[in-house]
Amino acid sequence: MAATHHANMPPRTELAPSSRVKLVGINTVRAIRGCNAEMVLKSVGDATHPNFIRWAFDVAVKPARTRELRFWMDEICGAVDKWAEPEIVIGKILGDRKSFPRTEIEIQWTMSAITISHLVRAGEIAEVNHQLTRASLAAFLERRLQ
Repeated sequence: MAATHHANMPPRTELAPSSRVKLVGINTVRAIRGCNAEMVLKSVGDATHPNFIRWAFDVAVKPARTRELRFWMDEICGAVDKWAEPEIVIGKILGDRKSFPRTEIEIQWTMSAITISHLVRAGEIAEVNHQLTRASLAAFLERRLQ
């Protein structure tokens, strides 16, 4: 049966994520790659996997029963150096800023305000004068690299 085009349907447009978003959740990866969660999880950290994902970070508040992964958007949407040193990639994720308001990390890392609050309270991320410090964010990402 041939597909029909309905006159009142808008044409399909290309979607592009905001340039502010640096880390995305598993559902975004699934949508971009057209696969299920199990396939995404199998590709994390397995260099032999055909869709190998190197730059995944577990942002779950510890102790946690399950991982809460965030994936580097640049890797999911294009070709990146999967063998770069972590500090180089983390530098690309964070940019040159020395500190970030919580709301900016909410956007950049697609993370809830509650999760950020828990991470600050747990001492995983440092906050000074209502700003999350770059050094603590970089150290957090390095510790949480999968």
